Amino acid sequence: MIFQFDAPDNARLVSPQERGNGQRNLIIIFVDQMAAPQPELEGIWLLITYPENPDLTLVPIFPDPNQQAASSKSYAETFEMTANNQPGSSFLDLLTENVLWDNYLITDRDGVISILEDASADGSKAFVSVEAAFPDETALTLEQQTMLWQSVCTYLSKIEGQDEFEILLPKLSSNIFTNLNWDQLPLYPWGVEHEEARLECEFPTLNFTAP
Repeated sequence: MIFQFDAPDNARLVSPQERGNGQRNLIIIFVDQMAAPQPELEGIWLLITYPENPDLTLVPIFPDPNQQAASSKSYAETFEMTANNQPGSSFLDLLTENVLWDNYLITDRDGVISILEDASADGSKAFVSVEAAFPDETALTLEQQTMLWQSVCTYLSKIEGQDEFEILLPKLSSNIFTNLNWDQLPLYPWGVEHEEARLECEFPTLNFTAP
């Protein structure tokens, strides 16, 4: 799989702007191990949702899709977590300078593995297995992370509704921290009147072509 990056669209999606359409921007912070004394930053993704719309837009922020080493280094060097599992203020300030966001969610490899294992137990066909997703202890590349989120989206799209999703949450509670109330988590932004809707993920700044 070959990845191509569209810088202009990426800049438009993450740049600060006035919003009057109900758009919500959730920053997903992906680390190696939440329980580590100081977790290592592996990825930053912007999750964009709109009211009563089952489509999720995912935009990579780190690793830098435009391969600007200075920008990636700043995020990695600034990142730290407090004793209460919150992102450090310097890191959040840097995010605010570059990205328009409303809330954040932190998860780690174990949290994603829980989702993939649950998908396998339910017979859901994910794009990647746990072994393929985490081949070794090195940091995941942008390509690997993209395939990982595609697999998570594939599994979540098979969940029938809010009630079933809430059953999944306790399994992930020790590997997810957020400043957003769980009942506001924008993974299912539609109501019961949209029962036929199915969650879909879009990666508008990434173009995938076969090798």
